[in-house]
Formats: sequence, structure tokens, C-alpha cells
Amino acid sequence: PLQRTGALRARDALAKALYAGLFSRLVAELNALLRPDGPANGGQYIGLLDIFGFESLETNSLEQLLINYANEALHHLFLRHVFRGFSDEALASVLGDASRIDNRCCVALIDAPPKGLLHILDHQCRAPQGSETAFCLSATQKHEEDPFFTVPKLSRDCSHDASSAFIVRHFAADVLYTSGGFLESNNDTLVGGSHWLRASTEPLVTELFEEDKAVAGTFSSVGGRFAANLKELMARLRSTQTHFVRCMKSNGGALP
Repeated sequence: PLQRTGALRARDALAKALYAGLFSRLVAELNALLRPDGPANGGQYIGLLDIFGFESLETNSLEQLLINYANEALHHLFLRHVFRGFSDEALASVLGDASRIDNRCCVALIDAPPKGLLHILDHQCRAPQGSETAFCLSATQKHEEDPFFTVPKLSRDCSHDASSAFIVRHFAADVLYTSGGFLESNNDTLVGGSHWLRASTEPLVTELFEEDKAVAGTFSSVGGRFAANLKELMARLRSTQTHFVRCMKSNGGALP
């Protein structure tokens, strides 16, 4: 039997797995209904992508890191598209510094194995004595020389240091991420695996997990799955003829 903390985590992991399964099932059903006639992989289509909004809140957690990570990847695609064909010399003559349009290092800071922030987080989730403090200190040790990474210093205006937070220098702004709850939010492992869900007496639950072969103890992380899905999306975007539509904020002050 699990202790109370473990039982709560198992409950949350089950809820997330059911929600993710239902969401994926809904998307698959919609895609099947909307797919034009003809071969499934041969028909032309128009896809619309609503780009993630950059987030910098009073408290930034794993959710904001993943959202801003997606922003960085999509921003890189946009810059490569706009400045395609320009040499670094030509860009430098206009921008002063061609590196301003290349944020690949920021994306790598987050997802590149084995030192990317998401990989360090997964390691701490697997470790028997893993903690948010160890995650932050490990990230600082591995990236203290990275120009896109810095650490906060205790002051009158900041109650965090390298043991509890870190700063990523995104293209839009520097964002302070506080590590509280990072491990719990990232750990998506189903206690006992998914075999008992496939044995459910509820037909829909059985269908949702019939192809899921996760076994007891198999580690699963939110960050790892998000990164894999984002890379799949980026590969699909790069294989298409991309166009961008600029959206105007008509009420930037959010006034009634």
C-alpha cells in the first residue's frame, strides 16, 4: 500500500492519463471527420496553428517553462523563414549582430540531452532522493556559463537564489522560474502501469489504453512528452509551405 503522498500522486497521474487519453481521442475523431476524401496521407490540407502566447507571471512554474519553450522553437522557425537566404554578413549589416535572430542555444538549454533543463528535471524525478533544490543546483552547475541562463540573487526584491529558482533569458524577456512543484508536475508515471486500465469494465477506458504498454515502474514525464510532441510539430511545419498572419491586439489595456 502507498503512503498518503504516494497515493495522492497516483491519483493525479491517473487523472492526467485519463484526461490526455480523452483529449487525444477527441482530436483523432475530429481529424477523421474533417479529413478530405482521398488517401489519408496523400490529400492536400490547410493547417492553422495558433502560436502559444509567451508567459511571464508573478510565479512561473513548469507550465510556463514549457509554454515559453514552445515559443522559442516557433520563434526560431519564424526567424529562419523571414531571413531565409540572407548571409550572416548581410544580416549583421542591418541588425548589427546576426546572432540576435538565432535562438537555437536557448532552445538547446531547455531540451538538448543530456544537460537540457528538461533532462535534468527527469533525472531528479527518477532519483530516489530527488528534489527541487537538487534540480536547481544541478542546472546552475551545468549552465552557469550559458548566456541564456542565470540565477537570481537574494535581495530586498527577490526571495530566491540558485537553490530555489533560475532565470532563462528568452527572446521576449528574462523569466524567473521558481522550482517549487516542478518534480510533482513533471512526474506522470502511472503506479502499477496501465495494464489494469486496459482491464477496466468501462469500454471507453479500455479503448483509450489498449495501445499503451506502460509497465509498472516505467517513468513517464510531462516535459519529455511535451518536447517529443513539439519536435513532431516542428518537423511537420518545416515540411509544409508556411505562411504567417500577424494578429493585432485591439485592446492591449484589457479595458472593458
